[in-house]
Amino acid sequence: MSLSTGAAQYYTVLGSGQKLSRITGTDQVCDAVPPIEIGNRVWKDTNKNGIQDAGEPSLSGVTVELRDANGTLIATAATAANGNYIFSNQPNLNDTPSQKYGLPITQLTNYNLLISSLGTDPSTAGLTLTGVTIAPGETAGATDTGTTLANNDAFLVNGKPTIMLKTGIDGTINHTFDFGFVGSTFDLALTKKLATGQASVIRPGSTVTFSLSVINQGTTPAYNIQLADYIPAGMTLNDANWTANGSTATLNTPIAGSLAAGSSTTVNITFTVSSTATGPIINRAEIASADDDTNPNNTPPRTWIANPTPTPATTQAEPPTRAATIASMGMERVRRAIPTPQRMRMTPTRPSFMCSLVCWA
Repeated sequence: MSLSTGAAQYYTVLGSGQKLSRITGTDQVCDAVPPIEIGNRVWKDTNKNGIQDAGEPSLSGVTVELRDANGTLIATAATAANGNYIFSNQPNLNDTPSQKYGLPITQLTNYNLLISSLGTDPSTAGLTLTGVTIAPGETAGATDTGTTLANNDAFLVNGKPTIMLKTGIDGTINHTFDFGFVGSTFDLALTKKLATGQASVIRPGSTVTFSLSVINQGTTPAYNIQLADYIPAGMTLNDANWTANGSTATLNTPIAGSLAAGSSTTVNITFTVSSTATGPIINRAEIASADDDTNPNNTPPRTWIANPTPTPATTQAEPPTRAATIASMGMERVRRAIPTPQRMRMTPTRPSFMCSLVCWA
């Protein structure tokens, strides 16, 4: 503070011990109330780790709202080209689209910051409000006091990225409230059934071909999709497009190209049924891995592969049946393949999603 000029200078030091900012007022120190200021940055979290890393781009033109704890709107800002926004109770300063001053912000009070629109700036292309990233160590629903300088602090509340915060004492300038966004994600589902043209009655010693269909239920393309089929006792792989490693068969080449949102693709797999096999035989399959782009070196492919659960639930399309065929060599027992009609959804939090097919003796 300079007593000779009467200009008050306010400094706020946060946990790191570094001076974050300075605000200069025009009142005598004995009369001035140090300002409170909150804000910081909205950015695209390209590596999806919840932390602002070097080179990750800012998001411009994003609408950030400041609301009180009851949800009443206090002010709205649009992020600048550097992704920054500011809300302050400092008087006598001119507003800009990204910086709002003279607001009724009080010390030690709960407020909410939320993003109501990502705007139309090209920097936000492909992003959605629900695509807010999750930072390590953050707890959903917790009141933030600005202890993390570079993490995403937001969680979805009623479908909108929201930071619940509590202001510090008068004079606290807290530029730690950040919003990180990731691109839209794919959501893959898998179905398995008898291939077109495959007879529904399958004799011991014969081959059986299944169709595995992958459906992208998400909002962005999926790439390099790998499937895993778990070979049960009583069946052996008989397909040049697949390789068996022990009891697990995988595609020689993952499904190439992009699987667009809303699209599906199908691959077949053929097995030989043992001439001495007895039922039931359960054949499981799952999506082993997939990626959200064509570059395997930027972020690891999304992988959910896991050992199948020991006793997965199965759904029968119809009750098991027995059939008999009269052949020149006499009576022969046959098996009827009953596919599972249930479609399984792929999500990162549930690793094993399998379709089963039951062969009954």
